[in-house]
Amino acid sequence: MFVKLGADSTKLEARENDGQSGWGYDHIDRRFYKGYKVHLLYDTRLLVPVSFTVTSASVHDNTVLRRLVGRLGPGILKAAGLFLDRAYDSKANVEDFAHAGVTVINRKNKRNAKNVKGKYRLQDYCQVHGNRLNHLYKNRNDCEVTNSLLKERLGLEMKKTKGIIRNRVKAGLSILARQIQVLHQLLQEADPRTTILN
Repeated sequence: MFVKLGADSTKLEARENDGQSGWGYDHIDRRFYKGYKVHLLYDTRLLVPVSFTVTSASVHDNTVLRRLVGRLGPGILKAAGLFLDRAYDSKANVEDFAHAGVTVINRKNKRNAKNVKGKYRLQDYCQVHGNRLNHLYKNRNDCEVTNSLLKERLGLEMKKTKGIIRNRVKAGLSILARQIQVLHQLLQEADPRTTILN
């Protein structure tokens, strides 16, 4: 089964006295925060996480990506495409995943665009019309929707939790709840992308 995967992370703020947490930067709120990051790999068609890990907020998204994809194991899910945001824009990512038969589609990180010689992105090799690329990239933006769902509807952000183990358990329970929602929708032959509110 071939799937389109998307990767993203979301913040979990920690208590001030949590010694295992770290400082990270929230690009949406444009401020530093103390806490953790939940790094997620999604099936973008179903809007369901298929792999996750929790790290200190100081860990960059890019350093966790291979571990997330590696957890899928050989032959479990075959990725047709991997949709990433600017944080993952690197020649190494594109080339490594290309060797595994996975096409990486991501936006250019303006900082990386100046330093890299040669072409490596999909956009560099084929003329993808801007509207088509935006349509493809929308799959990655759906990860943001699922992040909000996990936080606001499924308890991921309900209260600050101390310690990385407890945050992993909390994230795992929220993700399991989402997976159950999707399974329920599939069994009802309903659209799995819709949200069950009750």
